[in-house]
Amino acid sequence: MHVTRLLDSGKTHTTNTYAEYLKLIALHQIPFKVAEEGQKLQLDPDVEVKVLHVDREAEENNPASIVLKVSYGEIDVLLTSDTDEKNEKKLIKRYDLRSEILKVAHHGSATSNSQAFVDAVNPEAAVFSYDQANDYGHPVNKVVARLYHIGTALYSTAESGDIVVSIDKEGYEIKADPYDPGFDPGPKQE
Repeated sequence: MHVTRLLDSGKTHTTNTYAEYLKLIALHQIPFKVAEEGQKLQLDPDVEVKVLHVDREAEENNPASIVLKVSYGEIDVLLTSDTDEKNEKKLIKRYDLRSEILKVAHHGSATSNSQAFVDAVNPEAAVFSYDQANDYGHPVNKVVARLYHIGTALYSTAESGDIVVSIDKEGYEIKADPYDPGFDPGPKQE
């Protein structure tokens, strides 16, 4: 994939993967910016991209994640990275999170995607990004059930591979098979 600009959380690592990432940025001379909460990114005059969260001072990497809300016409997409429940509570207080499409936080982990957050976003469609062979058990059943119980259409990269979402000002289309969680979510838990 050809990268023309890069937005980073500013959170540094000591891993070999992070060192390789920095080398590739330098090698390909990719313009690099550190995200700031509240920042609006100018990608297209008709598309608004707003940084809702970033925390380069976080002790761990996941809570440092960038959260973006992308708006085009009547359609909003919430991109949550690996943010956690603590940050979700802050986001609920600060922003209107309602979005038609949600990229589920942290691959459907139990550390994210609280009921309050899912209710605040109230997505029509949600995409779980994970590999079937992951060692973490993602996505967890209770996160899948939360989204299922509010009527969200579910999609999974483990089942569909690349998921293509086409958006125009009035609507969207998702090119992927719906996700079958393989279990009965049962009645909604309060």
